[in-house]
Amino acid sequence: MVLAIFSEIVFSAIFLAKSMAREARSTLNFFEVRLTAYVETISLTFTVSFLQLAFWKNLTTPLSSNQARKGNKRDRQAF
Repeated sequence: MVLAIFSEIVFSAIFLAKSMAREARSTLNFFEVRLTAYVETISLTFTVSFLQLAFWKNLTTPLSSNQARKGNKRDRQAF
């Protein structure tokens, strides 16, 4: 999980650094491009991390109390 988030951060940083370099060559205002790239990197990182965390939490969430009670009833009926 942590490795996936870290690799996504590194990938997005490399991708945005390349696009920032391309934009910096074509524009005169380098600092504006740099600030935009930082904001994009941070927002992309948080979005991807949030989605990965939500997916991981969904996989590891225990059964709801209703499902657990039904399972317990089935276990009791088996004995």
